[in-house]
Amino acid sequence: AIYPYAAPSVARAIAGREDNLLNFPLLRDRGGEPWARWFTEINRPDLAARVPETRRLRALLAIEAVIAEQGVLLSSADNVKHDEAAGRLVRCFNHGFQQGSYNMLIGEGV
Repeated sequence: AIYPYAAPSVARAIAGREDNLLNFPLLRDRGGEPWARWFTEINRPDLAARVPETRRLRALLAIEAVIAEQGVLLSSADNVKHDEAAGRLVRCFNHGFQQGSYNMLIGEGV
């Protein structure tokens, strides 16, 4: 699942209010438009309709931007676990959702 993560100071400014997320750049490290879906998943279609164009960055760059208080990132817990454990990132909300999957193709006889 992917969740919203921010630097501790940004998380304090968000203060557990979904509408406060729109005061910050919304970043993503994957294709599609996951922020609109996240707002829809939490039953806030009013906010989903107001999501500005989000910036897609490679995962490591997105994490560094969020640590530098440059926005909020929807990411998997696996991608940010070390920064979260070190206190550099905070999960802003406990609601996440599954996005995407991995497929593996293996040839016959492998």
